[in-house]
Amino acid sequence: MKRIYFLLLTVIICLSGCNKFEPTPVDTTDKRINETLDRYNSILADAEFGWKAYLLTNTDVAVDFTFKFDGKNRVSMNAEFDNQRSESSYRVKALQRPTLLFDTYSTLHKLSDPTPSVLGGALGEGYAADFEFAIVSATTDKVVLEGTFNKSQLVLVKAKSQNEIDETYNNTGTMLEKMAKVRTYFKRTVINGGDYELKIDNGNRKIDFIQYIDGVRKTTSGNFFVVDNDLNFFEPIVLGKDSLSSLDEITYDAGAGYIKCKLGTQELKISEANEPLFYDKTAVSRFWQADRQLSFTPWVMDNVVDYLNDASITAGTGVNQRIAWLGYDEDLDLIAYGANFSLRYGIGITPTIDKSSGMLKYDVYGILGTLPTVYRNIIIQTALNFTDPKGLYVIETGANTFDLVTATDARRWISLGPL
Repeated sequence: MKRIYFLLLTVIICLSGCNKFEPTPVDTTDKRINETLDRYNSILADAEFGWKAYLLTNTDVAVDFTFKFDGKNRVSMNAEFDNQRSESSYRVKALQRPTLLFDTYSTLHKLSDPTPSVLGGALGEGYAADFEFAIVSATTDKVVLEGTFNKSQLVLVKAKSQNEIDETYNNTGTMLEKMAKVRTYFKRTVINGGDYELKIDNGNRKIDFIQYIDGVRKTTSGNFFVVDNDLNFFEPIVLGKDSLSSLDEITYDAGAGYIKCKLGTQELKISEANEPLFYDKTAVSRFWQADRQLSFTPWVMDNVVDYLNDASITAGTGVNQRIAWLGYDEDLDLIAYGANFSLRYGIGITPTIDKSSGMLKYDVYGILGTLPTVYRNIIIQTALNFTDPKGLYVIETGANTFDLVTATDARRWISLGPL
């Protein structure tokens, strides 16, 4: 009997030895988070020549920066609007997502400054930018971030040389000049056999791809930034079954008068056009309404914004409004300048609306008030631009917003919207 007990005890001891307690693993969640933050810090600091940085605010303002992180929680920077280098402290912290925070006031913070006199943004919010960014993705060559408050977008691209970092702003300027060489309001291209009209807004660094499907206008838009000779979209845009992340190897063919570029393996041409791909003839009826007051922008010609220097009229003169008063009087529209809803002077133009063609034509009627001598030629030419002999296309661009485009060559246009 004792022998049996001894054998059982021996078996129990052996089994116990096979199931001993193991120590708790040291690979905790906190450790993994810290390793991730350390990796992001290393990526930022290990860029020998720094980062080319491209910011898109929540108000669609695109701005180029350069950043240099030193690995000791200090970052130096400058921007296309301020080439004087500033410095901020920074941290990479684990919030809801790993987040890059710029701690102290710097060039970047100016875009969020609530005081309009700092950089011209809106009172109380600036340009709705950010200075805290969640890290969306990160490699040694590219970091994609999203603002934690205003959802602005920030893309960092690693510079491979000092010359590359020095040319950041020049590359963007050269690209915008290149895109502006296609002078007409209407621009065309073909993507996978489909016809598209392009509207290139250099000021906001934005391209609209416009299709007409059964006469219905469909617009797909993308804001872009420039790296070398490539135009990159902050977010890929979808055209049919195609997803576009960039237009690459962009060149301008001066002899042929069009832009050449690549979309993946496709060769694209962006060319001038004197008329729209499809014209909505009913837009003129929605535009022209009796006793309607709209605000107008200065005329654009060959992609040169305010080529007449109309802005000089509102600089220090007290004039702060440009007013297109449709149906100001019987058979008379008024192109005028005012201050706080009080008219100062302007020029009357008589409209002819052809609903069958959808075209709008004008003749100059006469001058209202006394035009300041120094601005007389600007104001008169502003009115004369409405009198294109072939008339004006009326392009509806949004809710109560319109562009008028000269039909002769589509090289001059003006935008109108709510006052």
